[in-house]
Amino acid sequence: MQRRLTIEQSAEDFKAIILEAVQKSNELECAVYLQITRGVAVRQHLFPAAPVSITMTVRPVHAIENEARDKGKKAIFHEDERWANCYIKSLNLLPNILAKQTAHEAGCFEAILVRDGYITEGTSSNVYMVKDGMVYTTPLSKQILSGITRMAVKKVTESLGIPFIEKKFTPEELLQADEVFITSTTSEILPIVNVDGKSIGKGNPGKLTMEIYHKFKGFILAD
Repeated sequence: MQRRLTIEQSAEDFKAIILEAVQKSNELECAVYLQITRGVAVRQHLFPAAPVSITMTVRPVHAIENEARDKGKKAIFHEDERWANCYIKSLNLLPNILAKQTAHEAGCFEAILVRDGYITEGTSSNVYMVKDGMVYTTPLSKQILSGITRMAVKKVTESLGIPFIEKKFTPEELLQADEVFITSTTSEILPIVNVDGKSIGKGNPGKLTMEIYHKFKGFILAD
């Protein structure tokens, strides 16, 4: 897709702005959300002739408690009703929000989205399954958002000598997996032990998942 939003600031410019905001927030553990839009314009479906609008929020972030991670979380399957360009991180989040709310009302942490019979990702996470010592995740395409933590997991598995396979898989295959986990910036690496009321493996966080998580945390602390 052709880039149609002109951003004059460089990556270094944004890094400086983000560091300044974090320092002013006085937060030790925080999440930074950066948003770039075309700003305010008359509703006529045309690009406004004005510079882009950049906003940023810094808020305290609360890590998932060790007890919750040690027990794992539950998820549901949900039809992926999003638009065709999910690789773009946009503000068009209504389908994600509705699916996440459905999961919450079912007593679950996440909704695992399914499109044309195959798993794409979660409402705000990437999805992985472990089978026979190998990690599987959906290949990069327009149907998923390539998360930063996803890239980190790929590096971690390579460092551990664990095969990282980008391959489509079905809900039925996921339910037969030895382990399942999801990743996101705030959840990091989170075991999923039950999907749609069915236990994954032995119903506990898997050994390989936790090995990847601890190695991942080591990488973060090293940075």
